[in-house]
Amino acid sequence: MGANMRVAVKHTLGTYDTDGSGELEKQECVKALSSLLPGITDDEIGVLVDLIDTDKSETLTVDEITDFLLDSHKNRDAQETSLHFG
Repeated sequence: MGANMRVAVKHTLGTYDTDGSGELEKQECVKALSSLLPGITDDEIGVLVDLIDTDKSETLTVDEITDFLLDSHKNRDAQETSLHFG
C-alpha cells in the first residue's frame, strides 16, 4: 500500500507543484488543499500543513504527505478495530 500511495502522492503533488521544486510551498498547499477539500478554511489548511510538515520547513514533501496519509490510515484502522473488539 505504501508504494502505491507514494506514487499517487507524487503524481498529485506534481499537479500543484507549479515551480517544479518537488515540494509544495505555502501557496501551492493552499491551492492543492482548497481544490482537493472544497470548503476547507485557511485555518484548517494551516493546522493540516503544521501536522504534515514534520521537519518544519514550511514546505510539504512527498515523504511527509505519504507518511501522514499512511499514519492516518493506520490510526483509523486501529480505532475501527477497537470499536469492534474493545
